[in-house]
Amino acid sequence: MNMELKDFSFMNMDLGTITLTNCVLTKDGDNYKFSGKQVLNVEKYLLTGDIDAQGTISGNTVVVNLDIAAKLDGVSQAVKVIYQGTKLSGSENNEAKINDRVLIMETRPLSKDKRWRLVEIVERAK
Repeated sequence: MNMELKDFSFMNMDLGTITLTNCVLTKDGDNYKFSGKQVLNVEKYLLTGDIDAQGTISGNTVVVNLDIAAKLDGVSQAVKVIYQGTKLSGSENNEAKINDRVLIMETRPLSKDKRWRLVEIVERAK
């Protein structure tokens, strides 16, 4: 599973979108847990570091814990970021499940944050 952190800012620097690739997703009863690591390298700010991400998905609630160990101009900074919110689903009746491959399309605004809708489920998760 890949996870994107859009419009991410760190230490008063706008880093844009950070992508965490190959996060491990495991089922835990009715919930899911995920974890992943990513190396951060932002040449614009001469910023390097490591991101350790862990979280849970329970129903429509997502909790993401990020431990960031960064180095900027030789100065080390450790930061813990916690996000808790609602995942935005274009599948209102929940027919699409985690790890399903789906086809989505952009549409008129469905709500304040939703601009995409589920067209079809291409492949069910195994």
